[in-house]
Amino acid sequence: MRYKETIKRGISLLLVLVLAVSLIVPAAAVDGGRGAEMVAAFDKTSYSAGETVTVTFMVYGTDFDAAGFHVTYDQSSLKYQSVQAGSGFTMPVCKAQESALELMVESDSAQQPASIGTVIAKVTFNAVTGGAKTLTFTSGSAAYLERKNAVVYNGYQALNVTAGVAVDAAADAALRQAKADAVAQLETDINGKLEAGVTVAQRELLLRYLQSGRAAIHNAATQEAVKEALDKALAQAVKIAAETTLEFPKLTALYDAENNDSTTIGNMYPSFSPDATAYFLYSSRPINGIPRSFKGATTSGVTVVFNGDEVSVAVDGTFAFAVPFQAMENCNTLMLTDKNTGLSTTYAFYSFGYGVSGGFSNVKVYDEEGNAPGDKIQEASLSGSITRFSSNIDKVRIGFDGSAAANEERLVELVDGNGRVLQSFISASGDKPVSQTFLSDVIQLKEGLNCLLLRYQGVDKSKWEDGKPVETPAYKTKALVINYVDPNNDDPALIDTVPEKMELFVKGVQDSAPATALQELTFQRKEKTETTPARYESTVELSPDDFDLNYPDQMMHLRIALKEGQEVAVTGGNDMAQPRTPMKDGTYPIANYYESFGSTNKPTVMKKDAFTVTITVTAKDGIHKDTYFITVNKSGRAALVVPKIYQSRELLIVADRPIRNVLLPFDAVSITDAEGLPVNTARALEDGTLKIQITDPAVVSWDGEARNSGSIAVDLLKQGKTDIKLVYDDGALHLDGTTVLYVNYKINVLADARSDAADLWTDAKNGKREYEDGAVDALKDAIQAANTVYDKYKDKDRRLMSQTQFDEINDAVNDLREAIKTFQYKEIGVRIVEFPSWPEDYDLPEEVDHETRPKDFVPKQIDVITAAGERLTLDVTWKCSPNYSDHDGQISDLKYTLTLVLPTGYVPAEGVDFPTFIVNRMGKPFENLLTPDNVWLPEAVDGGRARKAVKTAETPAILRVYRGTKLEEILALTLETGAGEQQAALPTKWLIIPENYDPGNVGGSYLFTLTAVAEQKFENRIWHWREDFTEDKREFQIRVYIIEPPFVKVTGLPDADDIDKIKVTGKKTDSVLGQTVKSDIEEFEITAAKGWKKDLEGAEWRGQRLCKPEYEFDAEDIEGYTWEINPAGDGSYVIEYKSNKKVDSLTLEPAQLVLTKGGRGKLITKDGENEAVYSGITWSSTDESIATVDKNGVVTAIKEGKATITATVKTDNGSVSGTCTITVTPADPGGGGGGGGTLSGQATSGGGDYRDLLTDPPPQQGTTGTTKPNANTAQGTRRSQTGTSQTTGQKSETATDTAGNGGDGAGSGTTGRVISVSKGDKDKAPGSAEELAVILISCSVLLAAGIFRGKKRGED
Repeated sequence: MRYKETIKRGISLLLVLVLAVSLIVPAAAVDGGRGAEMVAAFDKTSYSAGETVTVTFMVYGTDFDAAGFHVTYDQSSLKYQSVQAGSGFTMPVCKAQESALELMVESDSAQQPASIGTVIAKVTFNAVTGGAKTLTFTSGSAAYLERKNAVVYNGYQALNVTAGVAVDAAADAALRQAKADAVAQLETDINGKLEAGVTVAQRELLLRYLQSGRAAIHNAATQEAVKEALDKALAQAVKIAAETTLEFPKLTALYDAENNDSTTIGNMYPSFSPDATAYFLYSSRPINGIPRSFKGATTSGVTVVFNGDEVSVAVDGTFAFAVPFQAMENCNTLMLTDKNTGLSTTYAFYSFGYGVSGGFSNVKVYDEEGNAPGDKIQEASLSGSITRFSSNIDKVRIGFDGSAAANEERLVELVDGNGRVLQSFISASGDKPVSQTFLSDVIQLKEGLNCLLLRYQGVDKSKWEDGKPVETPAYKTKALVINYVDPNNDDPALIDTVPEKMELFVKGVQDSAPATALQELTFQRKEKTETTPARYESTVELSPDDFDLNYPDQMMHLRIALKEGQEVAVTGGNDMAQPRTPMKDGTYPIANYYESFGSTNKPTVMKKDAFTVTITVTAKDGIHKDTYFITVNKSGRAALVVPKIYQSRELLIVADRPIRNVLLPFDAVSITDAEGLPVNTARALEDGTLKIQITDPAVVSWDGEARNSGSIAVDLLKQGKTDIKLVYDDGALHLDGTTVLYVNYKINVLADARSDAADLWTDAKNGKREYEDGAVDALKDAIQAANTVYDKYKDKDRRLMSQTQFDEINDAVNDLREAIKTFQYKEIGVRIVEFPSWPEDYDLPEEVDHETRPKDFVPKQIDVITAAGERLTLDVTWKCSPNYSDHDGQISDLKYTLTLVLPTGYVPAEGVDFPTFIVNRMGKPFENLLTPDNVWLPEAVDGGRARKAVKTAETPAILRVYRGTKLEEILALTLETGAGEQQAALPTKWLIIPENYDPGNVGGSYLFTLTAVAEQKFENRIWHWREDFTEDKREFQIRVYIIEPPFVKVTGLPDADDIDKIKVTGKKTDSVLGQTVKSDIEEFEITAAKGWKKDLEGAEWRGQRLCKPEYEFDAEDIEGYTWEINPAGDGSYVIEYKSNKKVDSLTLEPAQLVLTKGGRGKLITKDGENEAVYSGITWSSTDESIATVDKNGVVTAIKEGKATITATVKTDNGSVSGTCTITVTPADPGGGGGGGGTLSGQATSGGGDYRDLLTDPPPQQGTTGTTKPNANTAQGTRRSQTGTSQTTGQKSETATDTAGNGGDGAGSGTTGRVISVSKGDKDKAPGSAEELAVILISCSVLLAAGIFRGKKRGED
């Protein structure tokens, strides 16, 4: 019975659901779009009472082998008589009731009804009354019809069914035939147009109209409607075939909205093309971080939808969109739809945010056998999340390493570009972490780009809330973009690596600058040599004359025109050799030339320059590549270039510091010698080869000393303008340049002058002093003129003003000051013609402490001689500029100008100046705290600046001084504070000084105790102990050891009478409170009489604060020898002379050398029987994988085997060589044991805890059982070891070797159903009950399904 079969089906499905998930997917699959139609057709259009009524039940559509229905009818119209199953069908279920009929039929073979239909049953009724047709499909029973009105099956698939009643079987058949004919005609017409040749867009629309035409014909209720639907579809097809210009909507342009809408888009593959529809973004951004912003453009009449949301399109066709870096989605879609045609194009933008770690690593692509593909696949990593491959094999497998932490299960999925999961991989661990090697099933590539995603769903913890990380489920995804090119495709464009054109040009960095030195590059092919690969080479020669010198900052561009499908990578360039990315104009910037060297010695147009650029052009197939090597040689020219920013400079006189010291930097001045080589500007300034001449020293003054930074410090004396000439003269080369220095007044100086004038005018108006007629009015006019200028510029931004406007302020200040001076001379009173003995007889200080007030140092009285010849002593006051009390908190030094103020009634005669003098007031002392963190021992102690003084409370610090160091040199040391170049000495007191200190007692040690002195002014600072720096921590100990001084030793000179001494000079580099101090070393001699050794003893060799100096020595040249200097440890140096005489023979000793793996040996060069040291000797090895040799003849054994070491010295007639045969033997293994490491390409588990019961035999008796299975697998090959590999669309589940521990005879690792158990289960026999139960249950599932299917088909 059919219900029994239904019960069997339910039981079997239940078993599969519980025990074999992989079997239920196909068993329970619902028809994916195929459907059937069931029609109940009456044999006549009308009946008379008592006539026989025959209703034929037909199924149309797809294949089927079983069907059923439930119908009801009006008993007053129809009376059931009988039912007959259709041909080839049996009728297991037939339930006839008074007004209903439920029926099931089935066939032993699949029926193919197509459009003509298949009869499944004929039901006979008796017409009770004439003309009534009341048959209706209604819901049937749950047992048979699942409460549906009709069902149709194909095997185990339930098809979609529509059911209906046809009142006239003949008319229905005619209508169906008309529909079939119409569909056939439409298909013939459209297929003919497709075969005749159409565009892709036409093809898409024709297929759309074919589909819509079929639907319209199918839905037609009459033959007339069928014809109308057919005619409409044919007319649409004709129209589409005629429109040959139809196109899909496209992105016409794509811009980088984050880079000024540049068309050169970085961190995106491939480069934009309207025909490329998939792009991969490899900019490193976090998950849910800032989206990547783009601007697109398309044609008019196109709607844009990004990730499901419509995007606004401007009138010009541009629109903005931003690609997010989502947690659980990598593919972002941009859909363009033509409003008129309905055609659409979808662009995919793949983005990969970082934030999830683990899951997989070491991702590779292998051939279909799982072997390394060699040169058949080329790999190019774009980032950690995207790797490109070019392949000429069409079947590949993906391999990777998967891992899982203890008690964890990790799922990695291999997904195609459409998001369909191709295969799943599970790493599951027990109590220990596990690491596995996985290999996918074979993947068939299509020609062109193939996108695969390897993704692991982990957790992103980069976001924080309430001080805690928030765990967000997110993917870690790696994109594998594989471009497959059929190797049988003989299109030469696929392997073409020659670009259309490459050219160089130079251009100023300004957009308006013209291009110069334009050269199209020509290349010559250079074949492969032992040291260089095959490549194309081109050399470019340039000089400063090729540059437009009106533009000091220039850039060299490389323009590359590629052929379709070619790709290029550019590396190298000057300034910094690095990968080059294209600019907005598509060119590659390969060289930058700056106006000046600046602080980093940058290249300039005048500087000699040479660099290389490597260009790799990849052919369209992605496999073939060629290298183009460009050498650019730019000659230089002697020049002294003052950058524009320095050619006209301004310094300001300000009201609160009218006289101040300002640094003028000149380090950016570029000097090149006759060869175009750079001259160090700062050093030239220090050594005097670069001289600075101030034309007007009344404007600024300079003490002639240069600073280390290439600057000079000048005092601003008055407003004005002066040229500063720069003259470089090293005796061989004379260069000069000029810069103009403007010293201007700041607007607040004019404000102060107005105030001074107003005070004088007020005193005059109040009668305090009397002036000549007209003087007061003249002063008033001058004040008003100054007010006009002040109001004009008081709120102006100086950065927007010109020198002409600055001069207007300067003139206003000078005019007002001159008016004040004139007004003072117009005072009525006794005329003073001389201030005798000023300033010689007055005790005028140049500098005073910050606390000192003017009343403490200004003269209270002054001698004068009147016009009448009378000598008087007058009580006087002084005017201070700036105001003294206004700067009581000043922490830096400040200069004040004090000007004499005479008593009322005394006036200097015309031409007699008021006495003035300048005093420097020191800044307010810094108040500093001594803390455990800022008190340091002298830098010379062991540990230097890394040793805090407070750490020496229990263990004394160590200070090693050279023999001869005097006690006073040690006591001159101080505690220190600060960092870097901001270090400073602390006031220091030595508490305990050993009385027995002997500077000549090498090896002697002496204990000193010192402390810092607080509450006293020291170098304008006052130090205080912080409260927590208690007295017991304030004393520090230093143990002083006396050691031998370093030395300079000469080697390589023979004991000959004609060479008994050499002369040496050099430089000493010392460290003084963080500052590097260099000084010249006077010439000295090293003699044979003293064993060719010079001890560096004496105060001149020691560091100023006893730090160990560094030395640079320059030795005397001796004919027949070359020399080099090498450090000898402990601050000593060796000057090694090497003979460059003619070499007749060269031998190596020993001639044969046996080394164990990892061992080292020294080879000695000999000239005949004597050891000889040669200059220009070269060493080489015939096989560096076995043994290597360094420049000193030291051989290192790498692996077992033999190699020959050769030493070669060039001679006048060629060269001579000596050889040594090296034999490398195995290293002592150091004991037995298996599985000490992990073989490349093999899986490893956290503790070696897994064994494959089906492919791995148990360990042999007497062995450790730790040899890895598959250990005989060739390196570079991955075997399928997939833990649990679930392949979508397949009924079987594949689990393969988990690389557990096994013996030497481990299985081959072929794919198959296996069972893996943990190490803890290994004691159980391979045929244990648990394992047997699993196998039996699996077999039961398969057996149940087989029985059910056999019964279904009527088989035994």
